[in-house]
Amino acid sequence: MRLRFAILVLLAVSLAGCGKPKLTGTYVGKSGDSVVLLDLVQAEGGQVTGRLAGVSLKPDGSISDYTSAVSGLTDGRSVSLAAKSTSLLPVTVQITGKREGRHLKVSAGDSLSSELVKSDVTTFHNEAAKLRKRSSIILAARAAAAAEQAAQVAAQQAHQQAAVARATLLQTIMALMPRVDQMSARLGSIAAKGAAMEAAYTKTTEQMVALLERERSLTGDARSYQRGQISYAIQQNAFAADRAHNQVQSSQIELGGSLTQLGAQADAALASCRDLSPETTEPSLQTACADLGTKVKAMIDLAKQGAQNLRALEATYEREAQRQRQITDEATRIQ
Repeated sequence: MRLRFAILVLLAVSLAGCGKPKLTGTYVGKSGDSVVLLDLVQAEGGQVTGRLAGVSLKPDGSISDYTSAVSGLTDGRSVSLAAKSTSLLPVTVQITGKREGRHLKVSAGDSLSSELVKSDVTTFHNEAAKLRKRSSIILAARAAAAAEQAAQVAAQQAHQQAAVARATLLQTIMALMPRVDQMSARLGSIAAKGAAMEAAYTKTTEQMVALLERERSLTGDARSYQRGQISYAIQQNAFAADRAHNQVQSSQIELGGSLTQLGAQADAALASCRDLSPETTEPSLQTACADLGTKVKAMIDLAKQGAQNLRALEATYEREAQRQRQITDEATRIQ
């Protein structure tokens, strides 16, 4: 196919000039997008050998090079050549020509004909260099256009992805805010519950003291059973205080885990809020980010206060538990 294309280009060019009687020489033909070279050597007996070479600028801006060996016969004016390509699948094309001065009129088939002018290899290479330069410009322009289009596509995709991310962030925030409110409500109740538990620990101790005093008042072997009953009641009060303390600790662990998880999720959402550009962020999302920040701050403040309350409650328990152990030991000793 390259050889066929070379022949078509060869037949498409047309140059004018004067010539010499010898067929031996270099003939060059050019058109807007192609240049061809026919280099011939005429031997004794009319034998002709040589080569056909060409460079073409394709519509896509790339360059096509082709070379064929030629051989044939001439009577000094007319020539008949066979052009055989040097590719792995060679194709032979028959070419006939007629020299008129410096011009060599050639044809392949009945309807395709053109003229080459006698010239030199330098002219061929110069014309080929012009085509290669045009190719470089075209390919560079095509590459720039492709890069610009790719950048536009990437920008559009980034814009779409950012819009999806903002919508997802808004959904996340709207789902987080009720959870933050619920957590704040739980934390807010810790102060009241803590005060009630402290009072319960102290009251339990007071009840145990009263029971111990009653047990002490029951003297003699006849009242041993009654003392035993009171000692048992004292132990049950201590056990009840321990159970209440264990429940507080379990609730504290569960609450702490939930708070840590919720806090991490809220922090991630707020970090995404901080990364938003005000120019491209919808008002609804800006408002949601601000509201979440306010709610999270309030939750953190409540958590800090709750931690202080729990530490105070634990201190109260340890103090009262020590007194309750002493009372239980004394009740067991005197029963």
